[in-house]
Order: sequence, then C-alpha cells, then structure tokens
Amino acid sequence: MYRRIAQSTFIIGAYGPHAVLVLYSLGALLSMIFMCVCVGECDCSYFLFFSVQPARNLQTFGVDKRRVSYTFTASTTPGASYKLTFTANRDGITPPATQVLPRAGFRTISGLTPDVAYTLQVVAVRNGAESTVISADFATLPDGKTILP
Repeated sequence: MYRRIAQSTFIIGAYGPHAVLVLYSLGALLSMIFMCVCVGECDCSYFLFFSVQPARNLQTFGVDKRRVSYTFTASTTPGASYKLTFTANRDGITPPATQVLPRAGFRTISGLTPDVAYTLQVVAVRNGAESTVISADFATLPDGKTILP
C-alpha cells in the first residue's frame, strides 16, 4: 500500500512518509475547488486564483442618434475576456443586450434608439469567475440633431 501511494506521488515530488500528507492536502484542496466551482457552495473570492480584477477606464464617445463608441482598459488578470451589457433606461426599448468580447479596446455599438439614455456595463470574466462591474451612462441624440466631432 505504501509503495503504491509513493509511486502515485512521484510526479508531484513527494517521497516516503510525506507522500500521504501531500495526497491528503491535495485531496482537501480539490474538494474545496469542486464545491466552489461545481456546486457553488462557497465564495470563490477566497481563492486567489479565482479572483478576477475588473477592467478599468470605461469611456464613451462619438455618441449620435443610433450609435456610440467606447473603449476600456484591460483587466490585469491574464486571459480574461469581457462581458458587455448595454441597457436602455426607458420602458418599451429592446431588452438588455450582452456581448462577449475576447479583449479590451475600441468598439462601436450601433442600432440604438434616438433620444434614449443607456447604461453600458463591462465585467471581466475568466474560467466562470466574474469581476466587479464598471459602468458608464450615455444618451443618444434626438432625431434631427447631429454633433460633429
């Protein structure tokens, strides 16, 4: 039995009587991760490797009647993608739309309704964990008006 445990821990560098302790610790850690990820019975923010830093510096510009441009700075979490949601702040307008973006940068949203206030939200996402939300408010121009840059 001892030989089998020692052989199975060879890959992680544990030998002799320490092999059992290493396997026990590894099992406990994997159990906590399973409960957090698969069952959802813990606050994953306690695990450093689950924490996702938010994107920064969300700015909107170039707003006209039916579109807006925006940019934001990437999260400091390596490999993060971004979930963008824009919501009209008026009843009767299309429900919130969500896009998943592979990286930060400059983008344009078109097809908006004139003379409506919107909220744009960005969340950094990695391996199912999400950061806190950053947001920006903007309003499209009414029909008949155009502001040149």
